[in-house]
This record gives sequence, C-alpha cells and structure tokens, in this order.
Amino acid sequence: MLVSVIVAVYKCEQYIRQCVDSLINQSYSDLEILICDDCSPDGTWNILKSYTDARVKIYRNEVNQGVVSVRNFLLQKVTGEFVLIQDGDDWSDSRRVEQLLEVFRSDNTLSACGTASYRIDNKGMITNLAKEKSFDITLEDCKNLPFMPATLMLRYKVYEELGGYNPYFNGLYSEDLYWILRIVEKFKVFYLNKPLYYYRFNSSSITNSVGSRNKLIVDELMHVLIDQRKQFGEDWVERKNHIAIDKFVVTKFRDRKWLSEKYRVVAAVQRDGNKRRIAFTYILKSLACNPFAIKNYITLKYILFSR
Repeated sequence: MLVSVIVAVYKCEQYIRQCVDSLINQSYSDLEILICDDCSPDGTWNILKSYTDARVKIYRNEVNQGVVSVRNFLLQKVTGEFVLIQDGDDWSDSRRVEQLLEVFRSDNTLSACGTASYRIDNKGMITNLAKEKSFDITLEDCKNLPFMPATLMLRYKVYEELGGYNPYFNGLYSEDLYWILRIVEKFKVFYLNKPLYYYRFNSSSITNSVGSRNKLIVDELMHVLIDQRKQFGEDWVERKNHIAIDKFVVTKFRDRKWLSEKYRVVAAVQRDGNKRRIAFTYILKSLACNPFAIKNYITLKYILFSR
C-alpha cells in the first residue's frame, strides 16, 4: 500500500534535513514524499534539491501562498491509498508509518488516526504528550484534541469526499483542526496513545503569533463552530457568514478580563521561548486590560527574574 506523505515547508533551513531523513528512513518504505517549499527566503530549497531518493518529489512556489494553499496543492498530487501529514520543522519516529498502518489493518472501518507525540522546546528538552489511553475521537473531543494535527494519517478517500483545508483559515491558524473536526463528523477517527512524532515547539511560530486579532480568538471560535456543527450540521465558516464571525470577535475583545488572560498566556509562551522583550510587551498589554489579576503579576515576575 502506497503511503503519500505531504510536507508543507517554509523557512526550515535548520530543520528540513532531519524532517526528510526521518521519512526516507522509515521502516515501511512504500512511500512517496511530497514536499512543497512556499518560497522560503533561506536555504531550504537548496537542501531539498540535494535529495536523490526517487520517492522524494519537490515543488516550489514562486511567491508565498500560505500553508493552506500549499497543503491543498500537495493533496492534489497524492497517488497513495493513505495520506500522512508532517510539518517541515518536525520529524517522525522510524516506525511511525509501519505502526499506523498496523492500526488501519486491524480496523477496516477506521478512516483517520492521530498519535501521541514528543514536544521539543528551544533548549532541546523533550516532553511526552501521551494521554492515558487510546480511544475513538468524538466531535466534542475536538475542543481539546488529544493529538497534534500534524500526527494524522488518513485514507485518501476521506480527502476525496470532504476536500482539503478551508481557505478561510489561510494565515489564521487552526486550518488543520477545522479539517479534522469535519473528518470526525463523518468518519471514524482514532487516537493512538504512542508517541511517534517529534513536534518542535517554536514560540514565534504561527500557532503562537498574535499578528491579527483573530489569532487570539481562534480557539474560542473553534468551540463555537463545533457546537454549531453538533446542533445544525453546519457552521459560520461553511456558510461563509463572515459578518457573524466578525461580530463574535468584536464581542470577545470587549471582554477586558478575557483579553488580559490571552495576552498573559502569550507573554508566558514568549518567555518560554526566551523572547523576554516580546514577553514583556504582552504582559504590559495584559496588565493594561486587567491590573487586578494576580496571575498577571506572577507572570511578570517570571519574565523579569527567571533564568
């Protein structure tokens, strides 16, 4: 059974070789490794061009298009029965594909599977993100998904029926979570409690970016969309009701306590990434929104005095 791996890449010069090597060296070898460089300004593309393994197929955008466009492009290139996701700065356990296929072979009704993972911080510290057990995923579980979306393997027929990532989320974050909740809604999805994926935590990555207001609110928005799908079978994004989404965003941002906590969390994440100046900027925003929250001062102390 051919497994197609899709890897969206942008500015991964430091990590891309480890990423690709982990796929080339899988214990299961019937792979096609589809990689698209989204116009990286560094040496990523030159590294990709150095690979001679016939299973590695590389593409490059002449202009940056965003991760949603890149992944959808790669999904159109897939020829395998299964699709495996990987991010360009992460890497896989050498038996990741083999063990995931074993799960699919044991259950013909299974359409998608995500796994536990290891988180690697900027100091090289490894955290096992495994849960207590393996279990089937429900739509409610998508509010606190037990696996990283990048650990997903799915049957190609799922993409054929549902299509790819929704373009609304391009540059916003949570495009993968929204895709997964739509998969969970119609197909059987399983969480495998084995850490087979190494996720490189980057405090400055898009998942921690606050360049736009919607990035701060996307988790709450996703919860609303899940509830809408449970109740009505559709949501604001599917109906392209962007006016309702904008109204929701404005309402949330008028809640100063909520906004303060969001800024505080961003500040702590940036400090974890050793970005003190950015962390200090956001803890000041947090204090401005809610100067009476004790947690804000605890985080301020952490930013100023921790090593």
